[in-house]
Amino acid sequence: MKIIDNLVNTDEIATLREFWNTKADRVYVNWEAGEDVIDHRLQILQGDPEWDIIKRIVLADCPTATDIWAALQRQNRAHNIHIDDYSKQTPYPTWTYVIALDTIPEFKTYVWKEKSGSNDEMIEEYFKNWDFDAAIKISNLSETEDLEHTVDTHCGKYLADYLNLDGIYTYETGRGCLFETIQLHCTSNWNKYPQYKMRELLQIHYTVPE
Repeated sequence: MKIIDNLVNTDEIATLREFWNTKADRVYVNWEAGEDVIDHRLQILQGDPEWDIIKRIVLADCPTATDIWAALQRQNRAHNIHIDDYSKQTPYPTWTYVIALDTIPEFKTYVWKEKSGSNDEMIEEYFKNWDFDAAIKISNLSETEDLEHTVDTHCGKYLADYLNLDGIYTYETGRGCLFETIQLHCTSNWNKYPQYKMRELLQIHYTVPE
């Protein structure tokens, strides 16, 4: 994982927010839990003028990138530990940007070094068959960070304390983090702060052919 400053400037952020307003008919629900909507997305397509922003960001870091996918997101709920299943569509390495549109210290993204081929595989490996009693506790991250939403309800322990932390990204306008898509990651439990009703971000995935 690496953190990169100034990926988008204030004018580009204004352009992206206006894009959301003018393309509201293309906004879709990405994830639901029962009747609870976790987040909405608006994909930025190659035919959209805003695509130039996406292409500039990706190609500056990886000129050989292909299969670029990008979307604005408005999240209503904090995300638990997961990987991005975008990686399932290709046998080649895929990478993910999370880019902040605001400076909000309570909004964080945690990325661990552990990887998994899919969310289904991750659930089997870590949440269904994980042996907390045999595992070695690496940190007390759950005690110092807003990770209450990631507790394993069966045993009351936190997987985050048993994983190798790669980095913590704190939201700052225009700043982003970049990590391999199959790395385990999650958001902070920003829902505990009542002043925040949603979290906005720009997410980009891309493939690096070998």
